[in-house]
Amino acid sequence: MSSVVFHGKSDIPEVVALRQSETVLEFVRRAHGTADVEIACIGVRDADEDLELEAVLIDVAADGEHIHHSRKCRHIAVSVRYGGHPSRSREFKPHATVGKVLQWAEKEYGIPPDQRGRFRLKLPNVQEYLENDELLGELVTGEPCELKLDLVRTEQNAGARRERRSAATPR
Repeated sequence: MSSVVFHGKSDIPEVVALRQSETVLEFVRRAHGTADVEIACIGVRDADEDLELEAVLIDVAADGEHIHHSRKCRHIAVSVRYGGHPSRSREFKPHATVGKVLQWAEKEYGIPPDQRGRFRLKLPNVQEYLENDELLGELVTGEPCELKLDLVRTEQNAGARRERRSAATPR
């Protein structure tokens, strides 16, 4: 039996079994209750388009696929800063991942392909990097549907440098 990972009913995604001829609309109402799906954004992770409400879900989503239901935003305006360069902006669906935005930002700023694994995205004024599999819709709390991010180069061997510095420091 096929199933999908459903994001949207609570903070914790849940695995929901698919029924043979169930439409997207029927699935979301069953999985989410009395959701107002007509104003929601329902899509497969990292897809550029929403799912059609009349489509049979088993025909448009693979087994184990992540389906995201956002009641907050249909689009998220993402603005990315990098170094001293002007910010670059683009709209993404709430079911887009941080990793998809990272790929776009690296191309936008002309990061050479052999350097692309060395960058991450983070929220401004936060030390931790965002996980590439995080959904944008889970980072935005509502209106305005926008997200500001920084593209930063990860420090290679940062721990090793600290160890060397402390080992070289006379005691």
